[in-house]
Amino acid sequence: MSKFKFSGHQTFSLRYGWLEKGFRFCQDASCSFSAPDALVHLGVGKNMVSSIEYWCKIAGLLSPTGKLNSFAKRILDEKNGWDPYLEDDASWWLIHWKIATNPAYLTAGTVIFSLLRRHEFSKIELKEYIENKIISANEKRISSTIIDRDIECYIRTYSAKQHTSKSKEIKFESPLQDLHLIEPLPSEIGSYRFNIGPKRSLPPHVIGYAIWERLHITERKQMFLKEALHGEYSPGQVFMLDESSLEEAINTLLGHPKFSKFFSLTKSLGSPATVHCNLPDGLILLDAYYKGDTTCSY
Repeated sequence: MSKFKFSGHQTFSLRYGWLEKGFRFCQDASCSFSAPDALVHLGVGKNMVSSIEYWCKIAGLLSPTGKLNSFAKRILDEKNGWDPYLEDDASWWLIHWKIATNPAYLTAGTVIFSLLRRHEFSKIELKEYIENKIISANEKRISSTIIDRDIECYIRTYSAKQHTSKSKEIKFESPLQDLHLIEPLPSEIGSYRFNIGPKRSLPPHVIGYAIWERLHITERKQMFLKEALHGEYSPGQVFMLDESSLEEAINTLLGHPKFSKFFSLTKSLGSPATVHCNLPDGLILLDAYYKGDTTCSY
């Protein structure tokens, strides 16, 4: 079972450069986020040091014990990493997937993108879901204030807002706001809607990887298309895709000369559509994308 983690970010949303900075700091095995000199090495205040550590763990770059994992090295290593400075939009979609489906932690972000499964929501509804469906069901006691802060932090991380009433300019403070997954409802303060549909900056490779990882974790080789679209921790839910967008990505992989043998989508009269994936390792998809695979695009 995932560990509840409704604090640790110190109310700071994920900032540009933090994951890269945290990764390079942790490359020195002797470094510790709790050490006094961490402030000097990272160039931020004490609370931000804790927040960088938090986001590196939630984004799946560090283990719960604080050790760099192989995924972190594959994406951020300066010599051989796919995207050491996270300049590709695909990398942020991948980071978002890791945050929303992190098997070690359950956060307000997990609930928003993996468990809530609604087209619109309010902060009040989100809090009620967390308290009634998550915390109470597990007989835990967590401060109402802590939940409020976690919700607020994740909303700010994903939803950009206008900074002045006179200006229509929107300033992006977190790279995840650039994914445009959540936007405020103009008519209702504290309410939001998901932008459901195609995501042109999201490569089929990342969607395929997400399908593979979900099946790999649950030790399966297939899932119903509806589950891939609407299920908890599903690619369709986390990426806010509609059915045609998800099918388009799968069909693109089916038409790929290298990956077609690993994917199939079966449809038969009277039976639900089923996605099959026997890819031995989903990282093969990501490696192909970052090495410039242009045969697999929408």
